[in-house]
Amino acid sequence: MRTVRSLAAAMAVFAASTQAAIAASEGPSPSDALPPSFLAACDARALSFPAYDRAIENAVNALDELGVFARADFAGVRIGFCDLRAANGPAATTACASDTILLDAGYGEKDQALILAGTLAHEMKHVLQHRARRAMHGAAYCESDDYAAARPALEIEADAFSDGVGALLFAGRRVEVRNDCPAPVRVYLEADKPRYGRAGPAAFVELAPQATTQMEARALSGVFRAYAEKSSAADETTLGGPIWGGPRIKEKRIIEGARYGLQRIIATVSDPAAGPFQLRLDCAAGAPSHDKTSG
Repeated sequence: MRTVRSLAAAMAVFAASTQAAIAASEGPSPSDALPPSFLAACDARALSFPAYDRAIENAVNALDELGVFARADFAGVRIGFCDLRAANGPAATTACASDTILLDAGYGEKDQALILAGTLAHEMKHVLQHRARRAMHGAAYCESDDYAAARPALEIEADAFSDGVGALLFAGRRVEVRNDCPAPVRVYLEADKPRYGRAGPAAFVELAPQATTQMEARALSGVFRAYAEKSSAADETTLGGPIWGGPRIKEKRIIEGARYGLQRIIATVSDPAAGPFQLRLDCAAGAPSHDKTSG
């Protein structure tokens, strides 16, 4: 994973603290130069989903919650730690034919959690690349000249992907709410895992019909708790009450001096490595048009 240079000042601070570790993945010999017996021993210790090492499991969960990968994407992927750098190897490597990911053992330390998750995103991108090409060209693709020729381009693609994911892991995703109702609505939104944003009293945001707004805080998870209702200017015959949440829902919040029951909402993402969490209000359906909800 390479440093993302397009973030704001906060991301620059993070980048500066990790440049040395990331650069180490670019300098040593590639995994092809390591003794086959060394790699085979590491491969044998790699674990299958979902029984990963705890640090790797935490990284999988972080990527899942952020909408980068679903946990199901890791089915069939074996992942383990290996002393790659001590053997003058790369920081991580993925076996094309077997979908086995090896990560340098140093990434298992607690203070390496963000870099571990970003590096795992890079290697999982390779897994998806390899799966797609094996499906197209057959199981022998990984030993072919075509694969050897494609590797530089695959690496560039994985670098760009993990750059984007690294930014999201550090700063969180933006949160976007769209009002697909034919009238104004008031929305209160609470992230399960907020990241940055101005602290302040709980308050509603009002959206005009067909309007989209970016919420103040970013989030590290697509799980939200929300309440939405018609605004005072809305036509009651069109909306007729709360859209999200309501008095019968047990999880309560005091918002602008009144008590509301919040509904659990799961956001969607359109781009795993970029873009916001997306939540849509659809008054005709009485619930978000593309989101799972529960009371």
